[in-house]
Amino acid sequence: MTGWGTHSLDQVQCALGTDHTGPVEIWPEEEGLTARVTARFASGTLLKLEGKKRGYEDLGAIFVGDHGTIEITWNPQAETFTGDDQANLLLSRPRRKGYELPQIS
Repeated sequence: MTGWGTHSLDQVQCALGTDHTGPVEIWPEEEGLTARVTARFASGTLLKLEGKKRGYEDLGAIFVGDHGTIEITWNPQAETFTGDDQANLLLSRPRRKGYELPQIS
C-alpha cells in the first residue's frame, strides 16, 4: 500500500497503540495486485484491508470488536473526522509552556 492509503492505517496504528511498531505477519487473502490483505500484530489483533477501491474522500477505518463496531472517516481537506464531533475534540490539546504552536492567520 502506498500514497494516501497509508494515512488511513495511521488511525489504526494509533488505536492499537502500535505507533512505533507494525504487524508481525502479513498475508494476501487472494492473488493479484489488488488482493485483500490481513496483518497480525504481536497482540494477536488482526487488521483486514478489504473493501471497495475508492477515492481519497473515503479514507478511514472501521474498528470491529467484541462489543460493537466503530467507523471513523477522515476528511483530508477539512482535516476533521466526518460526522464525529467527539473524535474532533481529540484532534488537539493544550500545549505545555515552551511547546506551543505558532498562531497562523
